[in-house]
Amino acid sequence: MILKMKRYTFLVYHKQYTEFLEKIRETGLLHVIEKAEGIAENDALREKMQLAARIKNVLKQLEKRTPKKAELLPAHEAKNGLELLQNVELALSEKEALEQKLQNTEKEYERMEVWGSFSHTRLEQLRNAGFVINFYSCNLRKFDQEWEVLYNAFEIDTTTTTRYFLTITKPNQVIEIDARRRN
Repeated sequence: MILKMKRYTFLVYHKQYTEFLEKIRETGLLHVIEKAEGIAENDALREKMQLAARIKNVLKQLEKRTPKKAELLPAHEAKNGLELLQNVELALSEKEALEQKLQNTEKEYERMEVWGSFSHTRLEQLRNAGFVINFYSCNLRKFDQEWEVLYNAFEIDTTTTTRYFLTITKPNQVIEIDARRRN
């Protein structure tokens, strides 16, 4: 009598692994070879594991964003699950990009806030009239009152350690100021 060996592959949840092995061993002759964690034997299984990971990731992100008192409606049965997953991933990606853009805008606002509210049209009129406008900041102690006369320096704002100002000069006038130029 010739016995043929059959090979089976089981995908077992890690918390049930030991119990599963014990039950298999109780069935009789059996040789168990454990594969390294995470190795999928075929492409179809690997694809399903990747899809499961994507779903798990999306669910985790949605759980974080769903208000506790939210009333969830059942999904429409006719929906394509993969299409729904792709739509949710796209929406989450767009939301993340918008949040990043908002964060950058808030940083830019904080950076520009010291300059206050001014008319860009008026600045453009000064430029068109042949003047050069430069924005600067420097340590309070480094600010030289002479700059107000030499370079038409106008103070915009002063914080505890920094003075923000602008100069209005002729195009070829050399400006020698110990300050950081701002754009």
